Amino acid sequence: SSFCSLATSGGREGAEAPVPAMSLDGLDADTVFNTPCFGYTYDDLISLPGQATPGDGAIDLATRFSRNLVINSPIVAAPMASVCEGQMALAVALSGGIGVVHCECDPDVQAEHVTVVKQYEHGFIMDPMTLSSVSTVEDYDRIREKHGIRTVLITEGGVVGSKLQGIVTSRDVDLVTNRKTRLEKIMTPRGKMRVAR
Repeated sequence: SSFCSLATSGGREGAEAPVPAMSLDGLDADTVFNTPCFGYTYDDLISLPGQATPGDGAIDLATRFSRNLVINSPIVAAPMASVCEGQMALAVALSGGIGVVHCECDPDVQAEHVTVVKQYEHGFIMDPMTLSSVSTVEDYDRIREKHGIRTVLITEGGVVGSKLQGIVTSRDVDLVTNRKTRLEKIMTPRGKMRVAR
């Protein structure tokens, strides 16, 4: 039987001219894809790594996403409900790509997804969640469930901008059985925290 593959013994019936078996390093892409053939299967092609000629700095993956937007790496998350919401858009953006948030939800929900990305500051938490020392583990649980945040700052009055008293993380509350326990009893106090000056 005739065949239309790199170096396989099987192949496609009906190819116009059989391609003889190749040397051990195979064919270049131009020869493979310009040889008359009905199609290839995964068994027909084997991609072998070769020596890269340019250095790392010479490779540019930047691509045009739209007429006015260039992204640094060709990674795009599709606007589908099962693919791209706020957290995925953020992860893709941090990789140099772009995530298109889907519109299969209410405008308010879509705005929340966009806000997750827009409010992100790499390395800085611009709007930390805060509670007061008299708040309970139940209050922490509500914040954790609603926002997915596992670290909460304890401040006077439970508001941003007031004096920092301590911090509560998931490690502090996970083993607490009484969810009505006040955070002042389980928090790491400011004296034991390492804070920037």
